[in-house]
Amino acid sequence: MNVPQKPKTDLMHGESEIATLKDVRQLQGSNSDGRKGNLICTNFRLRFVTVDGESSPEEATHNFIGTDDIPLCKISAIYKVSNDKKKRLKRSKIVHQIGLKCMQVYCKDLGVHTFNFEPTKTEDTRTLIQTILHFASPDKNDLLFVHDTKKLPMSNGCGEGRASVDGQLMTSKWKPRDFLTSRDFEEVLPRPGTERIWRITELNRKFKVVSEMPESFIVPAVVSDRLLREAATKYDNKRLPAWTYTHTNGYSLLTSPTFSPEAASIEIELSESVKRTGADPLKIDLTKSLCSVSDIQTAFAKMFSICAVDSDAEFHSTDNSVYSQLDSAHWLRYISFALRVSCKAARRIRQGRSSVIITENGSDLSCMVSSLVQIMLDPSSRTIKGFQALVQRCWVAAGHPFCERLNLISSPSMSKHITPVFLFFLDCVHQLMVQYPSAFEFSEIYLISLWDSCLLGLFREFIYSTNKDRVESVTGEGQLPSVWEWELQYSTDYLALFRNPLYQLSVVEKHHPPHRMLKPIYHLSQIEVWTSFFYRHTAPTQIINGGKPAEYFQQCLLVEEVTELLNRKARVDYGALRTSVLYFNAFKSSSLRMLQKLQTSYLTSTFPFKNSICRNVSDISLCKLLEHSEVLSNNVNDDDIQRQRKPFQHGNF
Repeated sequence: MNVPQKPKTDLMHGESEIATLKDVRQLQGSNSDGRKGNLICTNFRLRFVTVDGESSPEEATHNFIGTDDIPLCKISAIYKVSNDKKKRLKRSKIVHQIGLKCMQVYCKDLGVHTFNFEPTKTEDTRTLIQTILHFASPDKNDLLFVHDTKKLPMSNGCGEGRASVDGQLMTSKWKPRDFLTSRDFEEVLPRPGTERIWRITELNRKFKVVSEMPESFIVPAVVSDRLLREAATKYDNKRLPAWTYTHTNGYSLLTSPTFSPEAASIEIELSESVKRTGADPLKIDLTKSLCSVSDIQTAFAKMFSICAVDSDAEFHSTDNSVYSQLDSAHWLRYISFALRVSCKAARRIRQGRSSVIITENGSDLSCMVSSLVQIMLDPSSRTIKGFQALVQRCWVAAGHPFCERLNLISSPSMSKHITPVFLFFLDCVHQLMVQYPSAFEFSEIYLISLWDSCLLGLFREFIYSTNKDRVESVTGEGQLPSVWEWELQYSTDYLALFRNPLYQLSVVEKHHPPHRMLKPIYHLSQIEVWTSFFYRHTAPTQIINGGKPAEYFQQCLLVEEVTELLNRKARVDYGALRTSVLYFNAFKSSSLRMLQKLQTSYLTSTFPFKNSICRNVSDISLCKLLEHSEVLSNNVNDDDIQRQRKPFQHGNF
């Protein structure tokens, strides 16, 4: 939205200013003059504060960072620009003063931020850049900012939806179990009648066997702890066979390392145990069926070079060849492969033909495929609660190396570039949402916000590479913040954007078969570029009052119309009213609040992440889109409705 907000000047607890550079110009798109201000580097973020106090034309949506802030963990690379030539700056080398007039900050969310230093002192500029390089690439996990802060701040303004006791932030919102102990897995253990097939093993207590996996997990009952321990120690396996999911028909999905020939006895016993569920299990070797992790890294690097443009001129110069470039990146091709393999496994289980064992040297691809299979088979995994539990169990607890893949720290053992396997998975989910638009409770805004949370470096789920490190981080003061406590980051209004209007409409209309399987078309021609993610920072691609945000807006209107019709019926039948709990909602708590928002706001195709345009917007407010809607107009008496209505019960997250 375009409501001006004062820039955030307050620092988080434990945050301190390290270096400041005055008289800097932030260049924005076609605006060659940019904005003048001060560039401040703290131990958490890079902040740009205008001299005159003028803020970004976009509304601040996050409670921790302003629209002009760049979290240091989000920085991918820093370049100095001189005479139209770029040179990447590295922490290990001294930044030379020659030609140090312009800096470009490339971020892992594909944003590019350009700062002009010409009016400033060269030595001060060099000091600032060296500071950024140092704090953006800490040597070890303990040096991340989250270990310096003892509490997270209240939101801007009213602190809506939160409570504070003695300065500590309290929350009652639901979040999934950690899935690290036997108690967590007891709730998901397949029952009834499968006690002889599956069991919970605790051989990994205190992570003495494998640090990547949880202390407890589910395994075939016939496979003894002795064999599992032998597989982990004698054959140097960092992973062990584990149960992942059991369908309602009794057939299951398992993950397993690729055993060496010397460990053939363990593989045979695993297969024999799974046979008890029916036919011989289908084995899918992801090393042979899918791209490698390094392939994903290379593909993302190419997508980054295509979509992360630093100027309108660069965008237009490559626009004619963008399709051939996207094809050569192979990102979409690899997504097609992932959906094909996942659909094959899901069909096998759904048709009651056999269980499936996924094998891989590592955990990256098995995390992804096992998650996609469950999303295709289990409707509960497509709800907000179910999806969060899925990510927690199949990614976080399963030991996906987030710290390493997100390149949060600088270490010789870690890759020099980000390897976004989790983003690759989120894009696969997005493709399913495109083909089944009413099957998911959450929206693509939720998926993008989840990825953004990975890059903040604040949440315990994403800053470690092993469960051992995650558990050992718990001190006497309690655990680090959880990403699933969304109200810490966003306001109640923004959280409403996480909900998919079409899902709510399908639930009301009862168009959701209880066990419907998603069968995606995985042909390459059906795989779309995730424009809301890859191009959200690219100004030339913005469509005013258009794009997917405009579709979302119209979908909200449709749900409101249906809700109003149900309300009219309910007033006659029961005297109770329903509410859609969506972002564009006629039944907000304050009178005419939504109408005022519509009269002063507009949409671009990059809403809500980037929503600023350099032109007069008085003639393109959202009210222009409401000419045929009765619900979101003055015809609705909000005060009367609030006195009458009884909230329609929805599952809160």
